[in-house]
Amino acid sequence: MKTAYGIKDPAVENEDSIKKYLDKIELSTDNVYAYNYNSFLKKMLAKTNSIPDVYIFNNKGEYIPYGDEYACNASAFDFIEQLNKKETYKTSDTYKLEDMLDGMMHLDGTNATIDMSKNHDFYIFLSWAIYSGRLNKDHVKIWEDQAHNNKNADIKLIKLNFDIQESWGEEKIKSFGL
Repeated sequence: MKTAYGIKDPAVENEDSIKKYLDKIELSTDNVYAYNYNSFLKKMLAKTNSIPDVYIFNNKGEYIPYGDEYACNASAFDFIEQLNKKETYKTSDTYKLEDMLDGMMHLDGTNATIDMSKNHDFYIFLSWAIYSGRLNKDHVKIWEDQAHNNKNADIKLIKLNFDIQESWGEEKIKSFGL
């Protein structure tokens, strides 16, 4: 199964390797971030992020579940395409917008602050990693296209890379056995 989907063991990545990969699979290099080491561990240990996955928030910062919270992310495909600013969606406290933003960094390792002053209708976070292989093209690329092509809502799309980051430093990378 790993071979069929091109899934491989995680490796240490950096801004150049990530952008090169994004270009290769024709994903936009805009709005791509990673997490600092502590936030990455917190999110991975809490298992709040599967890879790839979609996290949708309304303009009040409330999480909008797009399907059964314990099921796969297949229902996200139709949901993103049909998001509409005129609709009211069920919300959940499963995820918090501020938790998604906490510890975000640019791919060069510098702290990132997302400008939330523009009132978008929806904020969509896509979690992804190079090691997840073909799922990036089969899922993340499609989700990105659907968000950009949605004419019924103003969507702010943020791609969150979950690879081990070179910018964390050698000691922290060693904690992953690499």
